[in-house]
Amino acid sequence: MKATKTVTLGALLSLLTATPALALDSGWYAGASYAQTSYKESGLSELDLSALQAQGGYRLTPHLALETRLGLGVGDDSTRESIYGERVDATAEIDYVVSGFAKAILPLDAVELYVIAGVTYASIEYDVRLVDYGYSASGDDSGSDFSYGAGLAVNPNDNVSVFIEYVNYYDKDEVEIDGYNVGVNFYF
Repeated sequence: MKATKTVTLGALLSLLTATPALALDSGWYAGASYAQTSYKESGLSELDLSALQAQGGYRLTPHLALETRLGLGVGDDSTRESIYGERVDATAEIDYVVSGFAKAILPLDAVELYVIAGVTYASIEYDVRLVDYGYSASGDDSGSDFSYGAGLAVNPNDNVSVFIEYVNYYDKDEVEIDGYNVGVNFYF
């Protein structure tokens, strides 16, 4: 009976001490980031929009990961334009952004350089008002495009990664959405 308890206790202790090491090698990670983006459309002033993003991914190898992201707008911007002699007020905000990326990673000890490439679907909410006539309209516009970027991650320990990156989310039909993200990922 005493031998059974000793073997069981030993097996339990080895399982508990092995579990953290197994967790670090699982490849899964999740995190959050703040995105400060620029919305540029032909004929309009640049708008600064912001979003909070959640991301999750799986590291297939030390040099390759697959990642998904979901961002929700937290800040809008406004501009007053003169279009064909008419004063127009416009306000825009990110409704949501959904991305899927492949991530190529160059690990350098506690620092990693990486590039990402994938697809983003973005939805922007807007309000437009003709100042002189009082006419206003609101709605949203959405679309998808090839996305790419590059970043730098600092890993203070095996479970945490802090990163800064540039991402071009959308660039077609005379509209471009790009910007910088700062965030943290947790590996488990």
